[in-house]
Amino acid sequence: MRCDVGGSCGKLTRVKFGRSTWSTPTWVCSLSGHVVPAAQVETLREIDSSLGRAVSDDKRLARCLRCDSWLLTAAPLSGTATSEVLPEPADLPKPKRGKALSEQVVTRVIAVERGFHVIFFAAIVILLAVVQFGLPGLREESQNLLLSAQGLVGESRPGQSLLVKALQELGDLDTGRVALLMLMFGSYAVLEAVEAIFLWRGRRWAEYLTVVAIVVLLPITILALMDNVSAFKLFALGFELAVLVYLVIAKRLFGVRGGQRQLEAALAADVNWEDIYRNPPVVGVDRIDRRL
Repeated sequence: MRCDVGGSCGKLTRVKFGRSTWSTPTWVCSLSGHVVPAAQVETLREIDSSLGRAVSDDKRLARCLRCDSWLLTAAPLSGTATSEVLPEPADLPKPKRGKALSEQVVTRVIAVERGFHVIFFAAIVILLAVVQFGLPGLREESQNLLLSAQGLVGESRPGQSLLVKALQELGDLDTGRVALLMLMFGSYAVLEAVEAIFLWRGRRWAEYLTVVAIVVLLPITILALMDNVSAFKLFALGFELAVLVYLVIAKRLFGVRGGQRQLEAALAADVNWEDIYRNPPVVGVDRIDRRL
């Protein structure tokens, strides 16, 4: 089946080719790529018109199943197609859309924030190791850097105020206490790394781990604020509380709002894949997205 971009193929003139405004699916596709199964098959049939349409022998329009944009793509070269025709709907890709995609984006933002803490804590462990085992000149420089870093630790994660106080007394610490500090900061780095990696991968147990870690450190965080209030500390506390509330309420942890079963039911009800496969968006043409 062939059709002209100008509109000699039924509803093609009313299909939305691309979005003129920012949207979460479009942004995600710009980072990870579009999901366009119709761009990868040998032959497009009449029944495939909701997912792909041939423009010429070597060009076709393929619809992204995540952002609903239509892309002008080259037909696959001989021998490179994934299959002769598009598979049945049950076997077509099902990228995250709607609420599931929005939740994934928020969770990955939290993971990135945890990742920055991993880098920072790992750097402190390295500096402590230099203080413990390095050459005299390096020890003095590392000690100065650690004392400079103590403020950042206390401001960004006020819950670690005990470690900050230990860093303040670094000049008086013996070898055993420096080793203990290395162990404590290293443990924080590992904890944050586990949170970051598995939050990014969407593991539910990592969401529980993040909530438990926030709750455990919350009393220490509040004590640190009572000792010395600052705008950045308040922001850090607010961010941690926002993460806590979001994970518990939106992700329905600990049985809140029906728990995981109700969450899965809500996400499943949000997307009707049969309807998506069969019915492309029918709004005015904006532009053809030529990026794949």
